[in-house]
Amino acid sequence: MSLPRRSSLAISSYDGPRVTEVLVFSWHHFLSPAAHVEARHEQRFPYMAIAQAACKSMDRSIVDVLSQGICLGFVFVVVEATLDAFAAEIAAYFPHTGRWLEKNAAAVLIFKPQHASANDMYADMLREICRQVQIRRRSQPEATLALTVFGPRALRAACRTLADSYPILPKAIYTTEDTASVELMAARLRQVEEHLASIIHHATPLDLSLVRPVDRPSVEL
Repeated sequence: MSLPRRSSLAISSYDGPRVTEVLVFSWHHFLSPAAHVEARHEQRFPYMAIAQAACKSMDRSIVDVLSQGICLGFVFVVVEATLDAFAAEIAAYFPHTGRWLEKNAAAVLIFKPQHASANDMYADMLREICRQVQIRRRSQPEATLALTVFGPRALRAACRTLADSYPILPKAIYTTEDTASVELMAARLRQVEEHLASIIHHATPLDLSLVRPVDRPSVEL
């Protein structure tokens, strides 16, 4: 499959001060349950069939969240793996997501830097995202850059650190488990999809933990 790495992205327009909305989703820790499924099941039939069925149940949910995201701002997916590994995972488990990525250049894939340590990986990825957004928003250089990340604590920490040295509005929706079940990840996606517009339009810094599914975020959105 042909996966986009660069794109021309449309800036959402809102009432009030101009804001460039940037949404960053972690692939392995927020969108895809493949790592969890493969860790539990051997790589042979019938276990692979079980893994494929579990991921298939998430495939359309991933597409739904990303589709809503590109209506709100720039969408980036940070992939904690190489391009080849990601392409193989998409081909094996996520056909709808793969087709969506091929058709929607507004979702930009950012891959793990080759020699980056675990501590530096997300920081490097976010700096690259900010660099790309700055290039693409030259028509609105005065706009506030709102960076909303969805992923593990390490991605949240990288976002907060970046905000100390870069003029951004940081918003983090983060997970607390290193490995989550398919059911929990599916519930998270449904929850985020339901509240995504409110999260993105939130006008102040946001730090929200998704420990378990709740009816509503514990902040006034």
